[in-house]
Amino acid sequence: MKKGILLLACLALACLSACANKKLASLSLKTFPNPSPLEVVAKLPFSPGNVSVCPNGRIFVSVHQFRPAPVRVIEVLPPNLYRPFPNAVWNQQGVSSERRFVAPLGVQCDSHNVLWIVDNGNGRAVVPPKLLAFDVSSGKEVYYFQFPEDVAPRGSFVQDLA
Repeated sequence: MKKGILLLACLALACLSACANKKLASLSLKTFPNPSPLEVVAKLPFSPGNVSVCPNGRIFVSVHQFRPAPVRVIEVLPPNLYRPFPNAVWNQQGVSSERRFVAPLGVQCDSHNVLWIVDNGNGRAVVPPKLLAFDVSSGKEVYYFQFPEDVAPRGSFVQDLA
């Protein structure tokens, strides 16, 4: 009886596998309409975290908290220049403040050229995680949200935006 069930199970798996292979074989590869080679827009002296390109073409990069760097969020200015974004004050290192970057990682520019940044904070020891938004034209903060402890408890690692 057990051998019969095992034989039926093997037969069913073989049929399913054949069907799956036939389905995969029928899929065609898609190509992009005008493929272009990758372009290096900057060579930075530190490792980038996340990158976002705004509709107006400006490029913003976070620097991961585990990488040594003098800044945490930058605007890339091709060919090999960068500047702290939104300014040097927000990028001051060693200052634990709600109005400073502590450990930003997720960056995402929206259709209105507003750069959204999620900052992991420092595990609630001093500064909790926060979500910020800056107008890229003016550099002005347009949104600030501090995650409450019931949403991001001590030890949370808030890192990405979709």
